[in-house]
Amino acid sequence: SRFSARLFNSGKTDQAVKVLVDWSTPARTEHHDLGYIRHESAPEWKMIPGRRAGALVEYSLKLAPGLTYLGLYPEYNVEQLAEFMAELKICGVRTEIAGRSREGRPIHQINFQSPNPKAGVFLVQARDHAYVTAGSYCAEGIARFLVSDDPIARYILEKFSVHILPMTNPDGVFNGMSQRTWERGPG
Repeated sequence: SRFSARLFNSGKTDQAVKVLVDWSTPARTEHHDLGYIRHESAPEWKMIPGRRAGALVEYSLKLAPGLTYLGLYPEYNVEQLAEFMAELKICGVRTEIAGRSREGRPIHQINFQSPNPKAGVFLVQARDHAYVTAGSYCAEGIARFLVSDDPIARYILEKFSVHILPMTNPDGVFNGMSQRTWERGPG
């Protein structure tokens, strides 16, 4: 259930391109015919429909010069997380390494400690399944919200200490797995 591609146009003009994805069985294409696309210069991902034919999905694209990302889900990789963690440190947010993966990658933790000694503890955990990139985007969004001056963010932090594990399966993410940590390993 994972598809992620990087397409590079080395020319100086847009190029029409067709990308054919073979999902092996027609049943897989029912929910796999919408993709996401983002040019390296664009800040946001856009949804793009594919055309189904049995187990195949065809995407018709106009590639601008440079690098374009295409995938079943918007990409969020280990490098993006490292950049975000560095950004949080600059903002004064307390971060730590909660542990290390089987392959030695850090499992990051973001901590928002409540000034209230009676505050409850709230844990957000994302990316157990490597392909669920929305989890990392949500974890990042929660952290960005809590670091803001929004009155609701301040209210939440009066009531709770919030701890965020934005990517608990960095090996699976790095190695391009779907649900698993490693080939034929635990899911």
